[in-house]
Amino acid sequence: EVTQRIKARLKEVQDWNSIIDEIEEEAGSLAEASQQSAMLFELARACEDVLLDKARAMQCYQKAFKLDQSNLLALECAREIFRQMAHLEMVTRLMTLELRANKDPERAPALNYAYGTAMLNQRDVDQAKNFLAAAANAEPDNVSYQARFQETLYDRGNWQFAFDNVITQLQAMVGGEDQ
Repeated sequence: EVTQRIKARLKEVQDWNSIIDEIEEEAGSLAEASQQSAMLFELARACEDVLLDKARAMQCYQKAFKLDQSNLLALECAREIFRQMAHLEMVTRLMTLELRANKDPERAPALNYAYGTAMLNQRDVDQAKNFLAAAANAEPDNVSYQARFQETLYDRGNWQFAFDNVITQLQAMVGGEDQ
C-alpha cells in the first residue's frame, strides 16, 4: 500500500524526500506504536526497493524497531544493509539486539548461526564457537551448521603441525617430494 502511494505521488512531485517525510509524519500520527512501526517498515521497504535509498531505508528500519521491539524483521533488514556494506561491527551489534529480542525458539538456531558466522568473519573464533555450537546442537541434521561449528574446533595454536601433516600425506599419495 505504501509503495503504491509513493509511486503515484512520485508522478506529481519532483522532490521524493517530501513524500517520504509526509508518510513518516502520517506513521507518527497513528495511535499505537506497533502500527507506527509497521508503517515505517513498509516505508523503509519502499525506500530500499523503489527509491534505492538504503540510507533512508536504514533510518526507517531503525525507527520501526525502536517503536516496536518485537518487529525483528525491521532489525533483520537493517542488518542486511550493513552486511551488504561489509560493516561487520554493526552487523554483530544488530545481531546482539536480535538475539536478545527473539522470542521464537524456531528462529534461534538461524540467529545463532548467523551471529557465529559474523563473529568468525571478525576472527573472534572463541565467541563464534559458542553460538555455532548452539545452532549445531539445536539442529543436528543441518549440515551447514555442523560444518561451520567444526571450523571452530581445530587447534589454532598447532596449525603448523596440521599443515605439515597434510603435506606429508599429499607427498605420500603422489610418491615423494619432487612432484
